[in-house]
Amino acid sequence: MSHDTDHTKPRRYLIIAIIVLTTMASGLAYYIFVPHFGQYGIQTYTGKFTHPAPSADSAIRYFNDQDYEGFIRHLTRYDIAFRKQELAIARQRIREKQDQTFIDQSIAKHDYIALADYLDRRNAQQRYAHEYTLGVQAALDKMIFLDKDFIGAKKLITDYRRAIPGPADLSDALGIKSRQALVDEFLRQQEIERPSYDKPRHAFFHSLIVDPTLAFDGDEDFLGYHYYMTTVDETAKILQQLYDRDYILVSFSDLYDFSDPHHIKRRQLRLPPNKKPLILSIDDVSYYDYMHGDGFISRLVLDENNEITGEYEYPDGHVEYIRDSDLMPLVDDFVYKHPDFSYQGAKGILAETGFEGVLGYRTNTGDPQLIKEATLIADRLKSQGWRFANHSYSHDIDFKAERASLEDFKKDVDRWIAEVQPIIGKTNIFISPFGYRLDPDEDKMKYLNEKGFNVFCPVSAYNDVAVYDNVVIMDRIDFDGYRMTHRPEFLAPYFSIPEVYDVEHRPVVAD
Repeated sequence: MSHDTDHTKPRRYLIIAIIVLTTMASGLAYYIFVPHFGQYGIQTYTGKFTHPAPSADSAIRYFNDQDYEGFIRHLTRYDIAFRKQELAIARQRIREKQDQTFIDQSIAKHDYIALADYLDRRNAQQRYAHEYTLGVQAALDKMIFLDKDFIGAKKLITDYRRAIPGPADLSDALGIKSRQALVDEFLRQQEIERPSYDKPRHAFFHSLIVDPTLAFDGDEDFLGYHYYMTTVDETAKILQQLYDRDYILVSFSDLYDFSDPHHIKRRQLRLPPNKKPLILSIDDVSYYDYMHGDGFISRLVLDENNEITGEYEYPDGHVEYIRDSDLMPLVDDFVYKHPDFSYQGAKGILAETGFEGVLGYRTNTGDPQLIKEATLIADRLKSQGWRFANHSYSHDIDFKAERASLEDFKKDVDRWIAEVQPIIGKTNIFISPFGYRLDPDEDKMKYLNEKGFNVFCPVSAYNDVAVYDNVVIMDRIDFDGYRMTHRPEFLAPYFSIPEVYDVEHRPVVAD
């Protein structure tokens, strides 16, 4: 009987043993060496064997390179586990990057209210205290000057104090304290106001002279500057004297009801006791080319605190942002210091032309970037209580001489609506160039009414006001060098000329 021997079996057993031993050795090496990756904050997940070592090594590189999105994405892809500390760090860094991206985008768009809402949701107010304060500042301005929501503004300030406790340096620097004073005053006004029967007065300026030595230097423009302009220092003194004489800034909407444009009605004005209503306006605010180098700012800009300021170029060419540079920032700061100079947030009116753009931006060129920048400035002015008016597009001399035909007049109005209105917004106020006057039944006035303008302001020192069904006609008196030297008695109710007039710099001009 013969026996067959299977000589292949031992060989198979040997191969199987080798495979088992190799696997065990690999597993042992895995458990011995892989934990050493912990020095990098990474430990592979022991239940998975899909490219374990290379995957962990790559994750380490992502983490050390601060590519935290790649780090988490890589770990998720290969199912790699790691210590909670590193995961928390990575997630925190990703959140911070997202926060910073949103902050940068919001600041670039000056959308500070959205920024504050975002930081609220993130509970990141203290981490980004400066940015959050800018957002609260913008939200307060909207509540105070646009919505007249003083109760809501007071609550927001309280919430801000809870979110940003500690020293008041930041809130003071960004005007939260000043705005709180405004809210308190405007609420107080509502408690003490009484019917006022004083006739409203309307005074106006042109762009202010920052450096009178350049404006009054004897060149071909100095006489015009002397007659029609006022210096920053003179204006600051005028504001103080107006305040000392109990004037208070009001708006047209405080005086008249325009809800039915065909039947305008007087409102019963209510003011704190002994206060006298005053409307302020400023003409042009375009900083025309001919003014360059003559001591005026070149345009309005926003500073690092999101406040309106002036860009001023010195004779040597270097540029600075100057807060005390024109009527708007002067009045803003004066109202912060004396909240009772403004009734319920009223400031003044900017009368804009268009032939050399607006607010110092040559938007007449059609440049989209300039239009965007000018719109940003206009929106900020409106959010701080300022309003706008049509001052004609061309400011053509034919208006002064009353030579402009009805067709030319219509073209000018239409061009202003097409080019300027999209930047500064709709307005019902027309401030006439050169101060010319229209009667309420004239065809030009009817065209203005048709286009939505039912407040018309010529220039006169007599302070006349007439209310018709279709239009309010209110005179404006000029606060300038001409009025201070010609019939100065008309200025006596407002300020003392000897205490204001810049004798040191203004020229002596023979009549």
